[in-house]
Amino acid sequence: MHRVARGRAGGVGTLNARKDRRGGQGHDVEAVLDELYTTSPSDFVARRETLAAAAKAAGRVDDARRIHAARRPTLAAWAANLLLRSQPEESRQFLELG
Repeated sequence: MHRVARGRAGGVGTLNARKDRRGGQGHDVEAVLDELYTTSPSDFVARRETLAAAAKAAGRVDDARRIHAARRPTLAAWAANLLLRSQPEESRQFLELG
């Protein structure tokens, strides 16, 4: 999924393990950030801290840093991100018009 803003309905999420391209065990921090940026701006900071703490507790210090560095989106960026997720083709057409 695309994120409109860096700095992403969030239920309780986890850092999902997956095989990385080198064949080793990796963690999809991008999926965690995508989930984070669907969280409402009013809940964003608390959710970010929970996810960063979970990554750190699991020994994924670099992931925890990336998650902690995520910045809360503006209300407009959050709404645009939700629109992009729910209506990807229409959003793409709208962006092409711009």
